[in-house]
Amino acid sequence: MATSIKAIKKALRTDIRRLVAKLTEEEKQRQSGIVINKLLRMKEYEMSQRICIYLSMKDEIQTTDIIQDIFDSNKECFIPRYSVSGKDSFMDMVRLKSWEEYEALPVTSWNIKQPPMEAWCETAFESGL
Repeated sequence: MATSIKAIKKALRTDIRRLVAKLTEEEKQRQSGIVINKLLRMKEYEMSQRICIYLSMKDEIQTTDIIQDIFDSNKECFIPRYSVSGKDSFMDMVRLKSWEEYEALPVTSWNIKQPPMEAWCETAFESGL
């Protein structure tokens, strides 16, 4: 069963990558804007004080405007920090305290910003998410 799920997920990812590759940059930006506007108007988002969000890659919904709004709205922002060692992987959600801290984050080999694993960071679970 697990093997068939992995195969299905792999095929789905391949299909999605193919479809996204056909989109123009303008269309990707337009679709990102639609998603962002819907999210920012949601009652659940407006009422939330602590937000976990991914840092987007080139072909994903762009999250930088959402992150900026989190800080502008004085909400707490948590982002993924991951580590891979062989077949083992680890991810936690760590607090990002400001836009300036976001801009200063180093980039991983996957071209994703994140705090270094050796740096102490407040995690969402430690502080009561």
